[in-house]
Amino acid sequence: MIGQPEPGLHLDVPNAVYHSGPGVSNSGLRNLAKSPFHFYSRHLDPNRPKAKAKPGQLEGNLAHCAVLEPLEFSKRYVIGPDVNKNTNVWKDFVREHSKQEVISAEQAEVARAQARSLRSLPDVAELLSRGHAESSAFWYEDVVDAESGEVVKVLCRVRPDWVHPVNEDSVIIVDVKTASDASPWEFAKQIRRKAYHCQDAFYRRGYEKATGKKVLGFIFAAVETEWPHAASSVMLNESDVEDGDAINERLLKLYVRCLTTNTWPSYTPNIVPVSIPNFKD
Repeated sequence: MIGQPEPGLHLDVPNAVYHSGPGVSNSGLRNLAKSPFHFYSRHLDPNRPKAKAKPGQLEGNLAHCAVLEPLEFSKRYVIGPDVNKNTNVWKDFVREHSKQEVISAEQAEVARAQARSLRSLPDVAELLSRGHAESSAFWYEDVVDAESGEVVKVLCRVRPDWVHPVNEDSVIIVDVKTASDASPWEFAKQIRRKAYHCQDAFYRRGYEKATGKKVLGFIFAAVETEWPHAASSVMLNESDVEDGDAINERLLKLYVRCLTTNTWPSYTPNIVPVSIPNFKD
């Protein structure tokens, strides 16, 4: 897929191509929620530096592959020698396996343990028994510019971890998350903190518009990063998804306003009086 993608579902778009391609994504909206300046700097600025890997990103990728595409694991990753990564032995091994990412035996075992834990959940195992991983959905969202009243077509995109077909007209989406605490009550706090309810709403809307199929549910499959890698699966109630959808609509209108005026402000231009939070509350 090169250039502007056609609206609809694309099953074979490489991960790197998807993430470097056009269209507003869920992560883009989260940057916009921080400030329009963050969105522009990370997605539109032609002089932006190459994105650095975030802490835990590799471990998250390993978990996703082990859970969703286990047959691909040994193709993408290879276990390196049990030596310090600063040694020539390690560096030579990395050079010899340039088509794969070199990981440690411990990293591989953690990912496989996480996969076993998630697949031990009957509902998750059933959902993962049929479907496809890492599909890419593109659609145009009609957004009304608040100032001019004009309708602007905004290209949007989502990449569900897993889509389980229920029938010809409906699906269930599964999203794998790693967490320090995967208990439903603690993971609910992470949903609020990281605005996963907005992701839920954006993915539902996007997949339905791109495919014409109804998304009957969006399941968060959460697994812990530390031993024993306990797992749970949760689904948000309708009101939380509606709240996320309203936030996304507001952000898309902000995006259109910034795009139309070519202004991407940061937090605030004014001095703001603040008080030190009371962390005892």
